[in-house]
Amino acid sequence: MRTPRHANGMSMIELMVAMAIALIGTIIIFQVFEVSEGIKRTTTSGGDAQQNGVLGLYLMERDLRNAGMGFNDVTAAGCLATANDSTRSPNAFTFLMSPASITGGATATAPDSVAIFYGSQFVVANSTTLTAGMANGTSNLKVVPTAGSATAAATCCSSTRQALR
Repeated sequence: MRTPRHANGMSMIELMVAMAIALIGTIIIFQVFEVSEGIKRTTTSGGDAQQNGVLGLYLMERDLRNAGMGFNDVTAAGCLATANDSTRSPNAFTFLMSPASITGGATATAPDSVAIFYGSQFVVANSTTLTAGMANGTSNLKVVPTAGSATAAATCCSSTRQALR
C-alpha cells in the first residue's frame, strides 16, 4: 500500500532551501554584530584617550602651579646647579635653577620637553654658603642654616613631562 505524497514529509530540495535561508540569516546577524562591536571599540578607545588627556593635563597643571615653590633665592635663578645622588646613575648631574624650562625636540617631529623645578618642603629654603672644608669626599659636612629651622632639611624635586606638538 502506497502512502499519499503529502504524507511523506519534506523533500530534499525543501530542506536545502531552508538551510540556505538559515545560513543567510546567520551571516547577516554576524555582520550586524561585527559592525556594532567595531562601533563600541571606537567609542571606548575615544573615551580612554580623553581620560588619558585629562590625567596628563591635571598632572601638568599641578606641577606648573608648584613651579618655583620653596626657592626664594633669586640670585641663583638661571644658574646651573651641580648635584650628587648616590641612588641614580650617573651619580653627579646638573640642572637649571629655573621654575620651568622648555626644551625643543631634536627634530621637527620630536616632542618638546617641559622641565618643572620645585621644592617638596613646606618651609622656604634659603641658600647657605659653605665655609668649612671637608677632610675627604666621604666625610660629613655640617651645614648651619641661615633661616627657617634649627636643622637644615632641603629637598629638591625635578619633574619632566613630555609635551605633544
